Amino acid sequence: MEEAVFWEDSLDLHGFEREEAVLELDVWLNQAFLQDLRAVRIICGWGAGILLKRIEEELARHPLVESHRLDGPAFIVGIIPRSNDGY
Repeated sequence: MEEAVFWEDSLDLHGFEREEAVLELDVWLNQAFLQDLRAVRIICGWGAGILLKRIEEELARHPLVESHRLDGPAFIVGIIPRSNDGY
C-alpha cells in the first residue's frame, strides 16, 4: 500500500487504489479541518480518470467540504470553518 504524501495544504494520491485513496482523503480532510485550513489541494493525476472521478464523488458528499473545483489533475477544496463551540 502506498503512503500518502502530506504537505502543508496538499495531499498527493498518485498511485493509490480508489478506496485506499478515499480512506486517506477522509483522514486528511479531518486533519485539515482540525488545523483550521480553509483551502487545500488534492492531487489525483490524470491517468484514465478513474481516481479523479472517485475523489470528486467523495468531495461532493463529504461533510467537511464546503466547495471543490477541478484544477488540472487536482482539486482545490474549500473546508468548512471550525465553529467556536469546539467542533
